[in-house]
Amino acid sequence: MRGTKVEAKMISRLSLVSMLALLLTFGSGLVLGLFLGSDFSATDATGTGVAGTPSKLSSGSGAPSEGPADSELNARIHDLENELAEEKSNEDAQVLQDRFAFFKQPHEGIYLQTFDDKLKISPAMADVLGLTKEEVQAVEKHLQQTKGDVDSYESANLTLVKQSADSVTYEIPANPEGKEIQAQLDSMISVEIGTDRAGLITADIDKSPYSALSAFDENKRQIEIKWDNQHQTYAILDSVLGPDGRVLSTSVKTTNSLPPRYEHLLQADTGQ
Repeated sequence: MRGTKVEAKMISRLSLVSMLALLLTFGSGLVLGLFLGSDFSATDATGTGVAGTPSKLSSGSGAPSEGPADSELNARIHDLENELAEEKSNEDAQVLQDRFAFFKQPHEGIYLQTFDDKLKISPAMADVLGLTKEEVQAVEKHLQQTKGDVDSYESANLTLVKQSADSVTYEIPANPEGKEIQAQLDSMISVEIGTDRAGLITADIDKSPYSALSAFDENKRQIEIKWDNQHQTYAILDSVLGPDGRVLSTSVKTTNSLPPRYEHLLQADTGQ
């Protein structure tokens, strides 16, 4: 069925292009005919000069005036150009809709990175969504603004649980305004690029508490950071806690550099 629709669109486009070519050919012939049929001094078969009727030229300009046929031809050409542009726009919109439908479904083994640890939109995602450079910059600005809100809440509300020469453990309470912060981000990005495209960008944030925005701190967290100065490595245990303090899930990361997501925690002043 999809192939039939594509073939129909191709036939429609070819028809429009063919019609445009025919009109241009007709118009060229018409103009040439008008030019050859213009009245100016002519000679008879014997070479005797015969006075012609006055030439049909625009006064002062020296160019032939546009007749009704020319006006109609130009109008039709303009209409065909608009139809082709509209058809191209509709095709682009359909391509985006097909991509939305595909990526909104779970696909085993297929993952499209939305943004990196520094909240920079990946080139692949920008290409899939057809984002312009200006749109990418606007979205990244809103992501950074929201990260600032999340980091500020964590730094102001974390509790130092344990500390040693090579590790630190914090607890962070659930943020009662987490859902509001998330809704605000969704709204800002939707204004910039539309609801459908914004939904694909924010999907990863909504699903993972270990993303760059930490799921907006909607759950109580315990974060333990260990470092090995000799080997320049960090081990991070990021746990979601239930209301009773039990560990519901834990993410373990080992990296050669501290991810931007956790940098502010080692700089925080707990007052203890």
